[in-house]
Amino acid sequence: MKKKKPSIRRYITWYLLALTGLVTLVYSLLMNFYLIKGIKSEAGFDMELKATYFAQDYKENPHSPLPKDILVSSCIGLQNLPDNYKRTFAGEKYEHRELLLSREKPENGNQEDENYLLLLPYDLHDGKRLFITKTYKPEHDAVSNHYGINLLFFLAFPLGIFVVALFFMAVRFMLQKLYLPMGKLLDWAGNLDAGGLAKPAPDFGFEEVNHLASLLHGNMKKLSQTLEREQRFLRNASHELRTPIAIIKSNIELLDKIEGAVTGPVQLPWERIRRAAHNMNQLVETLLWLGMDEKKPLKPANVALDSLTNELIRENSYLLEGKDVKVELDLNPSQVRVDPYAARIAIGNLIRNAFQYTALGKVKVAVQGNSVVVINLNQTPEDFDHTGSDYGFGLGLVLVDQITEKSGWQYENRGVRGGREARLSFSAAICEPVSP
Repeated sequence: MKKKKPSIRRYITWYLLALTGLVTLVYSLLMNFYLIKGIKSEAGFDMELKATYFAQDYKENPHSPLPKDILVSSCIGLQNLPDNYKRTFAGEKYEHRELLLSREKPENGNQEDENYLLLLPYDLHDGKRLFITKTYKPEHDAVSNHYGINLLFFLAFPLGIFVVALFFMAVRFMLQKLYLPMGKLLDWAGNLDAGGLAKPAPDFGFEEVNHLASLLHGNMKKLSQTLEREQRFLRNASHELRTPIAIIKSNIELLDKIEGAVTGPVQLPWERIRRAAHNMNQLVETLLWLGMDEKKPLKPANVALDSLTNELIRENSYLLEGKDVKVELDLNPSQVRVDPYAARIAIGNLIRNAFQYTALGKVKVAVQGNSVVVINLNQTPEDFDHTGSDYGFGLGLVLVDQITEKSGWQYENRGVRGGREARLSFSAAICEPVSP
């Protein structure tokens, strides 16, 4: 099963969405981090400011009052530190001006009663150590809620999700706006025909898309002109060749009617001229048919495949003269509704190719229902390799390929042991079986 190619639109959408999600997650985490960091810094700054002022006053007056307010208290010496602080910060290294922050686990085990404890050690000039303490209690949440601090914690991730959704909608809108002209470009390119090439490329709203459309239009126009020149040359050359071929054929027929005109040593070259004229006439007719306007409808008619095949075998039997080739026929009566001229050219090329490339062996020709099967089994040891990729792909079979493609028939040519098997089926498009 062929693997489905990724869509540029889907790739860009998921790439930008993942990038936005990552950036939003990082910024949400940073917002929480810096919010906590900011609160801690603000509290530490206030405590250190009190400690600094007290240190200055204490240097002048050892009996200066210790800093204290509704949240802040202080003491000199570790032994005077409240028990809950000693218990909470047990094992900590008390460094000068290093703020410590921790939760105090209540004795009742209720997390709603937890307090946030801050402790700032500050060394005084006489070697003693000042401890500034600050306690945030659950009842202080009302103050935090008033200033929206707690709300920021809860809104960090919802806001992040909202930003991702908003960005996703913006990307979707942008891609929709970009994809619309691309879709129009695809529709325009898919329906581009000779009439569309005669008109300038439409405006798709974006410079890059217009440039791409202009390049596509120019290249397709060049290809169309080249194809038209080739088809015109093919038609003109074929028509020009018809006249000398017709003259050669008429003179051959005329000389055949004159008794004794072609005898003796002239007989063999004369037969070669006859065959060459026949081959050239068949090739020209095929090229003319292929160069016919594709828009011109085919003209189907009832064709007896067995009779037509038998007639073409007789016409090409001269190719087997001087060869040890046995022809096996299995021509079952069958009629189909096809273009008679195209069918004659296609079947004739298959039979001609089989007769021409068989030097010693046999050729099987069968009519099976709506199909004609031609098998050539060549047994000549010195002949070229029958299984090679070049065998059986001469001009005749190339023309059969083009005829069947133009007519909508099914054609298969495959290698078999000792030769090739070609099958032409009149079962698609215009071909309709009819009763004999």
